[in-house]
Amino acid sequence: MSPDGLPDINKLLTFYQNSQFSTSLMHGDLNSPNILVDGDKIVGIVDWDTCGWYPEYWEYTTAWNVNPYNVFWRDEVGKFLEEYPEALRMEEIRLKYFGDI
Repeated sequence: MSPDGLPDINKLLTFYQNSQFSTSLMHGDLNSPNILVDGDKIVGIVDWDTCGWYPEYWEYTTAWNVNPYNVFWRDEVGKFLEEYPEALRMEEIRLKYFGDI
């Protein structure tokens, strides 16, 4: 990593060190193909192999980043999940320097 990335990494470390988020059981891969609907009703959520205990913002940030080319999905995520804009910015830094988990 070049030294140019150090300010971003420091922001990320500060975010994690000061985090006061609770943990919850999360799906971990929430995206449109994993949500089963019948008309206007959600009838199921499938593909739970990445579920686990994550910080409360995790479902939002992973859902938002699941497919960067699906603009429709990104516009919808905030309608059914609580938004965490700072956590989303930090997740983008984490992905940039460290990639997917």
